[in-house]
Amino acid sequence: MRSDLVRLKDMLDASLRIAEFASDMNLESFNKDLKTQSAVQHQIMVMGEAASKVSRTFKTQHPGIPWADITQLRNFYIHAYHQVDTVRLWRTLHGMVADVERKIAPLISADGSNTGDGE
Repeated sequence: MRSDLVRLKDMLDASLRIAEFASDMNLESFNKDLKTQSAVQHQIMVMGEAASKVSRTFKTQHPGIPWADITQLRNFYIHAYHQVDTVRLWRTLHGMVADVERKIAPLISADGSNTGDGE
C-alpha cells in the first residue's frame, strides 16, 4: 500500500507540473492550446486520485486542504469531460491547484518525511 507521503508527493508533483505547463500563458493563449489544456486536466485528475487515497486519519489531521473538492474535481473531469470549460480550467489551475501546492509542500519536509502517515 502506498503511504500518505507518497500520495502527497504525487499531488505536489501534479501541481508543479500544472504550474510549469501554464507558466508562460495567459487565458487567451491557454484557450488556444489544446495540448496544455489536456495536460493540465490530466494532472488535476492525478491530483484528485491521489487525494482520494490519502488516509482518513491524515485528512482529519489536515482539514485545511480541500480533500473532497479535489476528489470531486477529478470525478468531474473524468465523467463530465464533454462539459469542460477552459475558463473554469484556467481558474482552477490558478486557484485550487495553486492553493493545494502551498498547503501540501510544507507537509513534505526536506528529508521526505511527514507526520500522520498511513492508515
